[in-house]
Amino acid sequence: MMVGAELITVGKGGYVVVPPGVRHAFAEPPELAANVLITLTPGIERFDYFRALPDILRGELPPEEVGRIHERYDVHFVDAPEWDESFNAG
Repeated sequence: MMVGAELITVGKGGYVVVPPGVRHAFAEPPELAANVLITLTPGIERFDYFRALPDILRGELPPEEVGRIHERYDVHFVDAPEWDESFNAG
């Protein structure tokens, strides 16, 4: 997981708190599967965002639709070289 510029390995039963406005990313290693529980506070309706996320990540939605979705849910993809490097290093 990345929180800000810090890369963190989260083991079974671990948790990470992401402060508001801090860029973050998460993924499981290619050879493993992970179960993730995400708690959002305050409670903001984001179920439709998480439902659309697989289509967004596969590039199946037009850029203007992705832009509308991101604005609606205040989600913004940003470049993170340290994240990319962590996956290319392995």
